[in-house]
Amino acid sequence: MDPGQKLLRLVLHDETFIESALGADFDNLESSGLDARTHAIIRLAALLALDAPSVTYQWNADEAFAAGVTAEEIVGCLIAVAPLIGIPRVAAAAPDLADMIGYDIEAALEARK
Repeated sequence: MDPGQKLLRLVLHDETFIESALGADFDNLESSGLDARTHAIIRLAALLALDAPSVTYQWNADEAFAAGVTAEEIVGCLIAVAPLIGIPRVAAAAPDLADMIGYDIEAALEARK
């Protein structure tokens, strides 16, 4: 695989590629001892704390929804970590998370005018 394809797979957060290339075990739910919902919310909080790129939020949000996490809980996670990670980071992540839970932030901003 050429370097460009490898970079693309990293940017897209291609879980299979990352696991094989970097030896990272993303599927550690069973070994964590947590239920799927808790596992997904904790991972989202970690991504927020790390100021991770939005593509990783999307992957994690998909996992969270599949585990039964609600949009309200995803927003709650953002609010819960705000005092620890800072308001600027939360404000930067909010539009990406809004899009991922199906909330049209642009339309809401326009409606405020």
